Amino acid sequence: MTAPNHGGYRCLCPACGEPMFIRKSEKQTPTFQTMYARCNNIVCGASYVGTLTWDYTLSPSGLPQPQVTLPLSPAKERLQALRDLAPTGNKDQLTFLEQLDQEATA
Repeated sequence: MTAPNHGGYRCLCPACGEPMFIRKSEKQTPTFQTMYARCNNIVCGASYVGTLTWDYTLSPSGLPQPQVTLPLSPAKERLQALRDLAPTGNKDQLTFLEQLDQEATA
């Protein structure tokens, strides 16, 4: 579906695996977009309609918008719960479980 592309991602054709060109996109809401794409492989020539959605917040915006209310990702919620339940002491030092959680989400 997607592949690394020098720090970004590109969409790949589900039929032949070649890169696709996003011809047009329509913003439906601040977190949902409809995209129209076609395969760059002339022999394949497939075209598709798909969607792009933002599902969770990993780091809250410094410029929040009232119409954008995404839940915190489950991994971030779990990490926050671990921090909240940690015994008082050095909150700057990660526990073993927090280190494992960060490695799993990286």
